[in-house]
Amino acid sequence: MIWVFGASGAIGQAMLAKADAEGVESVGFFRKSVQESSATYTIVVGDLLDESKLSSAIEQALDHGLPDQILIATGLLHNDEFQPEKTFKTMTEAQLLASFRVNTVLPSLIVKHCIASLPKRHALNIGILSARIGSISDNRMGGWHSYRASKAALNMLVKNFALEFTNKYPNTYIIALQPGTTDSALSKPFQSHLPDGQLQTPQETAEYLWKLLASDLKDVSGELIDFQGQIIAP
Repeated sequence: MIWVFGASGAIGQAMLAKADAEGVESVGFFRKSVQESSATYTIVVGDLLDESKLSSAIEQALDHGLPDQILIATGLLHNDEFQPEKTFKTMTEAQLLASFRVNTVLPSLIVKHCIASLPKRHALNIGILSARIGSISDNRMGGWHSYRASKAALNMLVKNFALEFTNKYPNTYIIALQPGTTDSALSKPFQSHLPDGQLQTPQETAEYLWKLLASDLKDVSGELIDFQGQIIAP
């Protein structure tokens, strides 16, 4: 069974469709009710940052069985109020806080409550969508300050989780995933600048991520990994 958080997004939807095609049961976690979904079971959480609602949703999911994989496909790059910053001069407290809440705090709380609800020796692979531009050593262009910083912080937390799991949850492995540039609402404003062939469909991305989450992550737990399985330096 796979659990997908951020199930209403393009990648989340594609992962649920992939699970359905593979005959694997799935739980899709949504902020609000949906008309259609490929998920075997759907759970409406509301505000995922409300820890009581998040914990309750996870308890509901456990009624359907234990997950073998968890994908956290939440993320924020832009919204109706702001776009990625091209210069520090446009940075605002509101954008920084919004980016960290969604890109760093939210997936961390999901991990916290999932792990607390599962048996300590249960075998589990967790993947969290991150970004190559969250790699400090790979930063050659600057800009996009809030997004870069929030993803770099997420990558550090994934490393921290992996180290803690080694002793306390020995069969749980976690990685940060760079999904590649996917045709989604997140990438839509920036697609015109992409080289030919770089934009992936959500279905293509789901194929890559499915393969990664189903693999043995023991030796790469805590790493930032691209959609082709290559480790990205922090």
